[in-house]
Amino acid sequence: DAFRGRVVVPVRDGQARIEGFIGRDVTGDPRAAKYRNPTLTATFDKSRFLYRPTRHRLANDGHAIVVEGVMDALAMTAAAAERGQLNAYAPVTTSGLAVSRVQAMKVSAISRNPVVLALDGDDAGATGTARWADMLVTQLGGQAESVRFLAGLDPAEWLSLHGLAGIDAFRERVPVPQVDRSIAMEVAR
Repeated sequence: DAFRGRVVVPVRDGQARIEGFIGRDVTGDPRAAKYRNPTLTATFDKSRFLYRPTRHRLANDGHAIVVEGVMDALAMTAAAAERGQLNAYAPVTTSGLAVSRVQAMKVSAISRNPVVLALDGDDAGATGTARWADMLVTQLGGQAESVRFLAGLDPAEWLSLHGLAGIDAFRERVPVPQVDRSIAMEVAR
């Protein structure tokens, strides 16, 4: 019953073994959580988890793109594949806004190019972007760029509205500077 009324997506480890399942609500019931993530088990730890729909190689100018949910990652992967640009993008998600050092290091290892932060266009997305920027740029000394969506839109909705051409928005990014930790922590509250 935990996954009733949900699209279910398997969570796999680096060796393609299934560690658990994520369920995305499709009922529209406002009382239902949008996502149901796996619980902590001997094989699954959300603070180490990184969902990436494919394991394709990126081109030299390809980027890892951080999105909030698995449906965003799936929509982006499908659009890039259909447009023949799969090697330009590696969408990933922690299935939420939180980011651990381990997750940030895994994302940074996908490409030598700056990580692109493309979280939802709402207050929660802004908070998540600040958290990721703090971890990637300030704490790990890496580089990040950001894509902002109009209020209320997420990457999957953006692609739904703009079709395959909507993938071009992920190339229109701005650099993320090093974050003042006190400001980042305040935004995250």
